[in-house]
Amino acid sequence: MRDNRLNALEAGNPEVIVTANIGCQTHLDGAGRTPVRHWIELVEEALA
Repeated sequence: MRDNRLNALEAGNPEVIVTANIGCQTHLDGAGRTPVRHWIELVEEALA
């Protein structure tokens, strides 16, 4: 199921996948494919 989800999310060749769910982040990032980040990390970087 994880691979199917990642295949769909990676169809547009994103540099990063962003989520609001830490469980989803951990699960998808565990595949070691496209980096998965929590949206608040991107906000933090933008404000730094």
